Amino acid sequence: MPAAIIVTVTPGEMSVDGAPGAAITATVVDGSGKPVPGITTNGEIGPASLGVVSGFGVTDAEGRAYGVWTAGTVAGSGAITVAGAGLTGSTAITLQPGALTTITVSPAVVTAQALTSVQFTATGTDQHGNVVVINPVWRVNRDAIGVIEANGLFTVPAGLQIVATHGSVSGSATVYITP
Repeated sequence: MPAAIIVTVTPGEMSVDGAPGAAITATVVDGSGKPVPGITTNGEIGPASLGVVSGFGVTDAEGRAYGVWTAGTVAGSGAITVAGAGLTGSTAITLQPGALTTITVSPAVVTAQALTSVQFTATGTDQHGNVVVINPVWRVNRDAIGVIEANGLFTVPAGLQIVATHGSVSGSATVYITP
C-alpha cells in the first residue's frame, strides 16, 4: 500500500530565458520505503506563472513516474506537487529572472535649479519585465555639459543626460537646468 510520494526536480532552480526544462521524478513508496509500481500520478505547478508540468502517468517497476517542468516567464518561487493513490508529494522550485535587457532610470526627466541635488534610481529588468538586481555605474554624459566656441560664446545645453550602466546595458534620464 502506498505511503508517500517523494518528488525531486533537477534542477530545482531555472531561469526564465533558456532552460529547456527540468526533469521531475516522483517516487511512490510504501510504509517500509519500498517502491510501489502501477500507481497513476499527475503533477501540477503553483503558482501557474512559474511554467507548466507535463508527463507522469503510471509508476514503473521502481515506483517512479517522470515529468518535465517547462519554465514560465514570471520569476518567483513555488512548488511542484505530484498526486496519486490519495497521496501528494511536493518540492520547492525557484524561477530566476533572465539576463538583463533594460535599465530604467527614474525620474526620467527632471527640471532642477543649479546647485541642487537630484536622487536617481536605476531598475534592471529582463525581457519579460522581471526585476534583475544591478549595481549600476553612474555618469553624466560629458558631451551635454555645454559648448564653448572659438569666439568665447558658451551655449548652455537644454538638458544633461544621466546614464546608468551595468555591463553592456544602459539607461538614461534627462535633467533640464533652470535659473
